[in-house]
Amino acid sequence: MKITIAGGGNIGTQFAVHIAEKGHEVIMFTSNPGIFSGSLSIIDKEGNTIHEGKISLGFMALTLTPSNPILHTARLKTIFSDYRPGVTYDSIPLFYEDWDDASSELLMACDDEIQDICRALPGFGLEFVVSERMFYKAESTAQMTKAISSEESLKGLTTPSVKAEAAEIKGRGLGGIRTRRRFLSERIARHIERRAYWRERTEKRMAACCDEQKEETGNTFIPDLHSRYFTADFPYGLSVIQQIGNIAGVDMPKYRQSHRLV
Repeated sequence: MKITIAGGGNIGTQFAVHIAEKGHEVIMFTSNPGIFSGSLSIIDKEGNTIHEGKISLGFMALTLTPSNPILHTARLKTIFSDYRPGVTYDSIPLFYEDWDDASSELLMACDDEIQDICRALPGFGLEFVVSERMFYKAESTAQMTKAISSEESLKGLTTPSVKAEAAEIKGRGLGGIRTRRRFLSERIARHIERRAYWRERTEKRMAACCDEQKEETGNTFIPDLHSRYFTADFPYGLSVIQQIGNIAGVDMPKYRQSHRLV
């Protein structure tokens, strides 16, 4: 069994040793992997080794794992590529079930840039970062599109959007780039305090939005920047990965392209 342990303190290392000793494959993510070797031991008061196990180490692999930070942002960039204040949409495609080749192309390009970062930073255990290509067993745009759009557990999930009329009333519309950035900063701070609340509300809001889109075809929509897809995946996912890429000296044009949405 492959087991990941986050944290290399007293508890994390104890778990790692005991689990590895039983023959499991263990990777331990720690803020300072350089102080550890590939083997950990537990010794008694007399200095005798009583438990020992071999482990793999890493830290940034957690941050660079290509999940929501590129999956969500690539899709949003594709759907709302022409969005600016005043632009509305008669209908919004389902987030995963209507996934298209353009979304796959941007996703795979961002995924490749993450792998470029991993190769540029040896010694951090980044060889354990599994690419989206490997995860979805897709080597082509068409294969990626089919893999994501046909995933049963993702069917029916809607794209974060709100009715334009309601957004104007509730102040959810955006008046320009500077306003958008200030809006996001405020929402990020509030999101930290209320993230549990938003997690609980997400599925209900998605379902309600889906019903509205189906039943009230006369309405127009805009992206919902209150959604965690915007308040979390852009500032806490995409931006962080891009900053690591800058430190590593990796050019990331596709990340910059995705980031221009906000």
